[in-house]
Amino acid sequence: MFESLHKTVYPLLEKRMEDTKRDSNLLQQQNKVGINSYTVALFDIGLTQAEKTRVEKNCRCKLVTFKKELFPPHVQQNSCYAWKPLIVLAASQHARKLIVWQDSSVRWFPSFLDNLDRAYTAGHQVLRYLDGHRIPANTLKETFDYLHEDACGYLPYPEIQGNLHIHRSDKFNQQVLFEPWARCALEKQCMCPRPPASVLSCSSGTLHRCHRFDQSAMGLLLSRIYQKDLYKVMFQEFVWEQEKGFRVQRGNVNRNYFKP
Repeated sequence: MFESLHKTVYPLLEKRMEDTKRDSNLLQQQNKVGINSYTVALFDIGLTQAEKTRVEKNCRCKLVTFKKELFPPHVQQNSCYAWKPLIVLAASQHARKLIVWQDSSVRWFPSFLDNLDRAYTAGHQVLRYLDGHRIPANTLKETFDYLHEDACGYLPYPEIQGNLHIHRSDKFNQQVLFEPWARCALEKQCMCPRPPASVLSCSSGTLHRCHRFDQSAMGLLLSRIYQKDLYKVMFQEFVWEQEKGFRVQRGNVNRNYFKP
């Protein structure tokens, strides 16, 4: 599967780049993305029945239960995060323009819509921290080995965060990102080669010091595809300022959210 990327991904990428050079409009923000037609889906990866009932009653969204029992044991384990690429792949079968993935820590501001335009133009918008680490520091060697890659070749590339990412839903992204990412998720040795609790701590200063599961795999795949142009598919540099469109607030809880 991954060896075939050299036969399928790179020719597709080359064609996309040539098309972009011929059509300068692709380099400009098109303002084609609105939010008048959208579906909000909340994915249940372990809600109790009482929690599901409360969400169904109060949320203006579609509640989708991820059926873990259909997948290998490591996918059934939430802390391996293998469920996320499978959900995004499934969403790509239905989304007409964009897929916006975010967890419950993300808060939007009105200017967030600018990010939708950038994602539609560039193909993606993914998040990195200004003081973040390089991909090989926070990705296990087993994942590089499975993907037939040398970790040293990825030292220039920053770690991709998992809180929020936006992808254009098209055939190109389907073939070069969503499907390979999901394939990695299904293979324990690729996405979750060791017990998750044993690789969460990033205390040392060495390569392969810890692992970030779905983030590690996505960062590796995007870096392989875009290489020196990776910055073009990243959110603009920011320091959690409101005017950038969103903020990540881990641990933020509103216990009265469902109360009138």
